[in-house]
Amino acid sequence: MKVKSVLNIDETWIKVRVKVLNDGAGLGHYYKKYVLALVNKQENITYCLL
Repeated sequence: MKVKSVLNIDETWIKVRVKVLNDGAGLGHYYKKYVLALVNKQENITYCLL
């Protein structure tokens, strides 16, 4: 990206289910994970970070 370019950033969270080996029920556990989105419309660039 270029110097002084406009960058839009947003952060939110989602619930993610993680299955654990040897879990009796096999359902896994839910954890709160953050998602970060960065967008530059002028250069047509989008990044998603988990």
